[in-house]
Amino acid sequence: MRNAPDTQAFEATSMLGPLADSIPALFMVLNSERRIVFANRQMAEIAGVKDAEVVIGQRPGDVLLCEHAHAEHTTCGNTRHCSSCQTQAGILNAQRAGHSQSECRMRNAHGRSFDFKLSANTFEQDGRIYTAVTLLDISSEKRREVLERLFFHDLLNSVAGIEGLMDVLDVTSPDVNEKLSIVDMARRCAHQLGEDITSARALARAEDGSLVADSVPVGVGDMMDISAGFFINNDVCGEARLEIHKPETALTILSDASLLNRVLVNLIKNAFEASKAGGVVRFSATKDSSGVLFEVHNDTVMPEAIKQQLFERSFSTKGRGRGIGTYSVKLFTEKYLSGRVWFTSHEGFGTSFFVQLPLVRENGGKS
Repeated sequence: MRNAPDTQAFEATSMLGPLADSIPALFMVLNSERRIVFANRQMAEIAGVKDAEVVIGQRPGDVLLCEHAHAEHTTCGNTRHCSSCQTQAGILNAQRAGHSQSECRMRNAHGRSFDFKLSANTFEQDGRIYTAVTLLDISSEKRREVLERLFFHDLLNSVAGIEGLMDVLDVTSPDVNEKLSIVDMARRCAHQLGEDITSARALARAEDGSLVADSVPVGVGDMMDISAGFFINNDVCGEARLEIHKPETALTILSDASLLNRVLVNLIKNAFEASKAGGVVRFSATKDSSGVLFEVHNDTVMPEAIKQQLFERSFSTKGRGRGIGTYSVKLFTEKYLSGRVWFTSHEGFGTSFFVQLPLVRENGGKS
């Protein structure tokens, strides 16, 4: 790849290297085939190499260790996910129009998610067209934006619920049962308020690596009851209903019950939001060769573009600033619960999310 014709044709001026290394961002020059002909020190660092020359001839996704390219054992630009890649789209737009600015997301092979601000401009040298690309890491900014929007959105919903209940509570009413019912609903809203705060704090800590999972033996059936209980009299269910299928025998996993509950509640909630009136969300757990397999199923099929970006932070089908649900599911499950999460979605079947966790062995360890 490093001997591709145009990769050796580009000649950098003596000042380009020091100038590019001083930019607090990833910088590269691409040829017409989107192969790197020049890269700054930051590009070498993110690729895990000492010399930027090592990345010459590669494409951006290969250097950035894009999970899709490496998962499919091919190279950047040749996977089924590349058609929806925002980084590639920004570069192609610049090659067509001469200039492009956009935001893009990617997740690398190590599970780290990035948000970049992409700026690209084309220029000519010796009759060849090149594209100068800058990728500024705005991950912290986007993470803060999403967390704040999510946190305040859920916080205000719970507060509004409590205020509404207090407005209709008539303390002079002789109907004791009615007053107790309203107080009970207010109590549940207050509990949810606390859960929202705890959830936001856990996610923030998970993102910066300071979260510590508290793994204890957890009964699978009991865990399912706790997660399903969140949806009793919950408006998110709409006109769909929840079916629960517990394992035939008692199973125990070693896990953080609070984090696992957030994972399962998130998946069930997403399934309800995707379901049509009269639909069924099926929540089940079975024992398999690797441990316990939780499944959350609904009959709706996801569009291909959504499938390809589903676990990326900031991506959401619900509007700006709401992209955290499936991202947090993957983050909690794979980084803190020693598990694995994936999904299937196709016509005639619908969509299923799977969470696989290890069982507790008889000696107390994980299977």
